[in-house]
Amino acid sequence: MERASLPRRLFWTAFTAWHSRHEHTLPFWPPERLRVLQDRRARAIVRHAYRTVPFYRRTIDGLGLSLDDFRGADDLARLPAVTTDDYARDSDSFRSTAYRGRFTFEAFTSGTTGHARVIHFDAACLFRCVAARHRHRVVATAFTGRAFGYSEVMAGSALTLARRLHEFQAANSWFPRRADYRRAWMLSFGNPAERIAELNQIRPDVLRGYGSFIGLLYRWAYQHDLPIHRPKLVWHGGDTLAEADRVLIEEHYGVPALAGYQTTEALVIAHQCERREGFHIAPDHVVVRVLDGQGLPVGPGGSGEILVSNLINRATVLLNYRLGDIVTLAAGPCPCGRTTPTLARIEGRADDYVVHPDGTLLHSMTAIGKLQLVPGVLQHQLVQEELKRFVVRIVLRPGADPAVVRLGDDAGWFDGARGERRVGGRIAVLAQVELAGTAVTAASVHLESHGDPAQRAAQMDALLDAIDAYDPRAPVVIGGDLNTFSLGLAAISDREAVATALRADPERWRRPERHEPLFALASERGYEWRAANLLGEPTHRHETESGSARGQLKLDWLLARGLAASAPAVIDAAHPVTGAALSDHEAVAATISLAR
Repeated sequence: MERASLPRRLFWTAFTAWHSRHEHTLPFWPPERLRVLQDRRARAIVRHAYRTVPFYRRTIDGLGLSLDDFRGADDLARLPAVTTDDYARDSDSFRSTAYRGRFTFEAFTSGTTGHARVIHFDAACLFRCVAARHRHRVVATAFTGRAFGYSEVMAGSALTLARRLHEFQAANSWFPRRADYRRAWMLSFGNPAERIAELNQIRPDVLRGYGSFIGLLYRWAYQHDLPIHRPKLVWHGGDTLAEADRVLIEEHYGVPALAGYQTTEALVIAHQCERREGFHIAPDHVVVRVLDGQGLPVGPGGSGEILVSNLINRATVLLNYRLGDIVTLAAGPCPCGRTTPTLARIEGRADDYVVHPDGTLLHSMTAIGKLQLVPGVLQHQLVQEELKRFVVRIVLRPGADPAVVRLGDDAGWFDGARGERRVGGRIAVLAQVELAGTAVTAASVHLESHGDPAQRAAQMDALLDAIDAYDPRAPVVIGGDLNTFSLGLAAISDREAVATALRADPERWRRPERHEPLFALASERGYEWRAANLLGEPTHRHETESGSARGQLKLDWLLARGLAASAPAVIDAAHPVTGAALSDHEAVAATISLAR
């Protein structure tokens, strides 16, 4: 993520510091003071929703209510419950018109209900959540022995919300290292023995991640008699840590296990304290209602479905939102002295793992996360019927049908005589995504490596024809491995020919566009690539004795038509810990927006 300007970073740093000033004492405020704060924020979010959020303006008017009818948090019950289906059907009506055309942070829900949803957050909301993490820090201090400078590992993928939020915070604010904890990341899928070895190498003070994944690690270590690092604290969230795994972690390994409760729709809901006897709700961030099967509120000690109203997010407003979780209210106050309302238990949902034939396990949240990022997918379901048999069901939004473009009829590859076994020639895949309400054609392509610049230009010409036939009016972004070696295969195989070519142009590996006619062809047809790519930066990766390194070839490109590109980047395709190559190509990225 591109770093913000210094004034912006200083502003959000000061904003966070201001909102952090009461974080260590707020959970201990008198209940009456907490209620005044919650009521004030409830009135404010309803006023904002009525003025700028179409769904709530229609709803409040339709019910014959006025803003004067909403005096506090209890009055939110006058509004109807919102389900995931309601939001998925018309998510745009929950977005504030005040934030259209302004920056918002997009967060993807896990999609475990079958509907993967996008929630927009304003920056002020995100930094209030950053400030609220001080409540976690206060609890962690009881176990780590220090409030600052302890080390933490977060288990997840590069797409997890926690990691993206951390990158957003780092790009838009500044905090002294000594005022923060030291953070590292590890994958939450793959071979458990490898993840255990990775954990043993990092040796953090605190381990965070999905409860089911952390439980899997310690259960695997116990069953296979493997040594495993014992941090000072395990903090899990996102799903349930099985009771048997909690007992194993706490009683066998001697590691205290705490839980947080947060969702994509409400980033701060509740967390456990040092006593681990319940979950302290954040009344300044959310209003929580718990309803029984008849839709009536349950009393202390009662169980039911939780509804959450997010009081601080003004970009996407969700009030009385049904998370689909079952919780139990605490029967009384927590002995820790905190006065915030408390949940006794979060029953939640148990997540499954996808099992690979070699025994490797893939966390279901990771698998679903891949599906929900496919452009145009409205609903999805993944079923593992047998060890090697999967069923994937998807529902596409209207107009999102993808297309396959065959870039030649050359099929003489399968016998391996040409040095590479594959079925058929090169192809491209087209699909449409929505950008600021506009349908944009996205093309993923892989041009021929066993050819020459002229052949690649012909393939590009065929691709551009196919894009125009697919939707001639839509803006376009093309990305992929264009195999721009700047020479033909025969010349590449001839050392003397390569040496001669490099003497004539020493930069041809890094700047092949001067020798690949496909770029001139694309330019003639309205495509731009200069702003979308780091010119002169290679994208090839090769293995080394110590891991892997970036090579000299620039093979991967982004091209755009009718779009503005900025902030191009080349991202290392290397394991963050071992340095091993994850691919022989780096990832290329850029920020794409509609051209003005």
